[in-house]
Amino acid sequence: MKSHRFAVRAATSILVLLSILSGVIGTSVLFVTDDPFPREAQVLIATFAVGMAVFGIAITLTGFRRGQQWAWLVLWYYPVFFVIHIFAFGTIIPDGIFAVLTTAALLLARPKTSTASAAPAAMERRKGLQDTAP
Repeated sequence: MKSHRFAVRAATSILVLLSILSGVIGTSVLFVTDDPFPREAQVLIATFAVGMAVFGIAITLTGFRRGQQWAWLVLWYYPVFFVIHIFAFGTIIPDGIFAVLTTAALLLARPKTSTASAAPAAMERRKGLQDTAP
């Protein structure tokens, strides 16, 4: 159990750091003087990157850290995103490294929930809510 908690903490750290790094890389287009994109496109790219970083951090620090399967599944966006970049742009470095890191983090911290153990707990919560209803 302690090893799984350590894996979740390590994976959380990796995912939060890569979310921040992705946001920083995305906003860097605003500071490049010879960028081929018009200024409006640069702002669009930067705001999208910051928004995705905020969503990534929020999902990682809430549902993922609690071991919720929906969050774990949603965060597979990161490895897929980096692999698409490898094929689209040929950027093994840094995208290949990021893809390996995020994949490893997600595999190490896979949620340990089973439907058999979750169902009785959900029924108890539901029963408790019904008991308090007027």
